[in-house]
Amino acid sequence: MSRYLIYVSKNLSAGGIRQLSDLVSVLRDRGKEVTLYANKNVLAQIAVDFNSITAKHSWLHNEIEIKRISSRYDELVCFSNLPTLFSSRCNQLVFIQNRYLVEKNILKGLDTKYLLKTLAQRYFLRWFIRNAEILVQTATMAFHVHKMQVPYDRIYLLHKLHKLVAREYFKGEIVESTFFYPTSLDTHKNIKVLLLAWRLLEYASLPCKLEVTVTKDQIKRCTNLIDNALSSVVFLGHLSEVEINERINITDYLIYPSHFESLGFSLLDAARLKKPILSTEASYVYDVCSPKMTFDSKCELSLARTIARAIGHERLFLDNLFSQLKTI
Repeated sequence: MSRYLIYVSKNLSAGGIRQLSDLVSVLRDRGKEVTLYANKNVLAQIAVDFNSITAKHSWLHNEIEIKRISSRYDELVCFSNLPTLFSSRCNQLVFIQNRYLVEKNILKGLDTKYLLKTLAQRYFLRWFIRNAEILVQTATMAFHVHKMQVPYDRIYLLHKLHKLVAREYFKGEIVESTFFYPTSLDTHKNIKVLLLAWRLLEYASLPCKLEVTVTKDQIKRCTNLIDNALSSVVFLGHLSEVEINERINITDYLIYPSHFESLGFSLLDAARLKKPILSTEASYVYDVCSPKMTFDSKCELSLARTIARAIGHERLFLDNLFSQLKTI
């Protein structure tokens, strides 16, 4: 029987207590022996049976004690987002639940005190992570941890939440679909995130073709993405308004990841031609059309997943993209 030591280094919110209880239940259901190392307040709120060690008031004392006793266990689960200060004498699994620690683009707008605390924790996580494995709750968190250069084969999904919710994909022959984006290199047009999404689709072996109205040389000057696959992207270069309308008419989908527009003529044209539209979830879109599906324009995973969902292969996309993930 595997022995798990779960180290909780601080007090927990109601949501944290619920998550800790779920984790203990999952491990016990899988036949693991579980010991909680936490303060009295946390231990008193867990309703599941477990062994316990009461933590001291000093964080440094607890870190030293965890290193000392870790040799008695097969797995040390660091529950509070961060690895231990000292290397442990057993395998270490860091349970990351705070998205601020793994995604840099969401730090904007934090108050100064919380921002400094978060930056310090991010530095600590990256410096002391060593060869620890990572436990997350969702596929999106696994994706952002992977962007920290953690291989997927070192990332676990929590068993109770590991099902990657998605529509079933078609069982018949997969037919390539074409997506068209009339765009420029203006920052708000968001073409870099679109190309990142296409790289994910290619990695997951989904047959989708993207056509964009910029040249390969233009893209090369602003991003290095062209050097990383993207064999299914067609760079059309500048098109006239008539040519754009003709292209919208023959494509399978208009895709529109622009962050904002004052109007959006291509959306109007696609709506007039009754062409399915995949777009940013934004008010400007609904001013002129009713998109078939929308996505988070700042997240390439959201964009790629929506494309896969639109063509009926979301489950295949997730299965292929996260094929190396393990569950606990």
